[in-house]
Formats: sequence, structure tokens, C-alpha cells
Amino acid sequence: MGAVDRYSTGAPWRQLTLDDMYVTLCPELDIASQGSTMEEAKKNLKEKV
Repeated sequence: MGAVDRYSTGAPWRQLTLDDMYVTLCPELDIASQGSTMEEAKKNLKEKV
């Protein structure tokens, strides 16, 4: 599994690379996001949180 980090909410999230897409997951909040770069995927996840 990918690296684990925490946003300002304190919820852990994971990042994965699938083919040419980057995926960020926050299992505690049951949300996921994707992007063409890791920064875009992280930004999209932050918008959902």
C-alpha cells in the first residue's frame, strides 16, 4: 500500500499509483479521489474533506 499521511483533520490517508492515475484514499471518512498527478489527487481529496 502507499504512503500514509494525515491532513489537518487528523484523518489518515493513503496514496496509490494505478497505471497512469494517482489515487488518494481516506478509509476513516470513506472517501477517495484521483488525479493525473499526486498533487492533483491530494488536492481533490482535501476538497472532499
